[in-house]
Amino acid sequence: MKKTISALLLIAVLASICLMSGCGLTKTKDTEPAAAAEPEHTPTPEPTPTPVPDTTPATVLVDDLPAALLKLERGTEVEVQSESGEYYLCRINDNKLYIEKRFVRLINEKDTEWEGFVLENAEFFDDIYLTHSAGIKADKGIPVTVFAEMGLCLGVRFEDGRECYTKAEYISADDPMANSGAYSGFEPTDGGDIQLSSNGDFYFSFLSGGFPTKGYIRADGVEAYYCFFYRGDLINVIKTENATAEILYFQQVLTVSEKFIRGHNKAVFVAWEGYAQNDAIFFGDFRMQTEPELIKANTNAVVLEEFEDCYYVEVNGKRGFMPLECIGDSEAEPPVTYYGGGYSGYNEGGEWTDPAL
Repeated sequence: MKKTISALLLIAVLASICLMSGCGLTKTKDTEPAAAAEPEHTPTPEPTPTPVPDTTPATVLVDDLPAALLKLERGTEVEVQSESGEYYLCRINDNKLYIEKRFVRLINEKDTEWEGFVLENAEFFDDIYLTHSAGIKADKGIPVTVFAEMGLCLGVRFEDGRECYTKAEYISADDPMANSGAYSGFEPTDGGDIQLSSNGDFYFSFLSGGFPTKGYIRADGVEAYYCFFYRGDLINVIKTENATAEILYFQQVLTVSEKFIRGHNKAVFVAWEGYAQNDAIFFGDFRMQTEPELIKANTNAVVLEEFEDCYYVEVNGKRGFMPLECIGDSEAEPPVTYYGGGYSGYNEGGEWTDPAL
């Protein structure tokens, strides 16, 4: 009996020891859920500032000097939204820019090609603004195809396919070699009213429905203008190259003609009063490629600036450009008109009237 009790006590003791030590069993410990790891903080980099190019100040010398944002290729489609003077306001991508009307063919207009002939001393250019020589020499009478008429500038194509630009005065619809024979005793007579021929169909274009409408660029290299500057405006020039000044204007890089600005270290021109000479002409555009206005001889003109080929003047209450030979510091002599063996001085200085068609 004592042995049985001892055995039971031993078993109880062993059971207690087993429970206390776990006997190979694992007790689950109550634990709180692990906190989520905080994401690593990556500092936002400071935006890289757009470098501002070094500039030098300059003064604009003429009114309505356009500043170009883009150059457009021939055939580019634009949305013409309105017109202002000699310009169309056009939407191009996200920009509203001004383009000279002469370089835009509206959707309901038609450019008719016609055959012409080169006149003596003709010059040809790579660009529509007639500034870069194309290096083409063409003899008098060489045939060309006129593919675009743009004011006093023509786009022409030679028989070998080369295309370039020239002044309208250098191309004739009539062959200058056709009547190059010896003098036959023919005396010219008054042929009556002028008859014009274009070697093509005449057409009249109207804006049906008004603006906006589609338009197409007539030539390569047409400038689209962002804004206009006026005489006395200050601009910031980045650099000048090939007669063009690159400027910075409200974070936009634009281009203007270097010819019509003056650097801060250049002498200021002193204005003087002069007189229009015989056959004087006046241009409203700085390129002098639109139809000019005739100015009566001896009309007073104030010369505001002088450039290599023209004056910037104020005449008859308007400002514009006149070739150097059209302004003198003294009144013009009456032109000499010959009558048989004698001559007579004659100078009415009347206003130009268009001939009847």
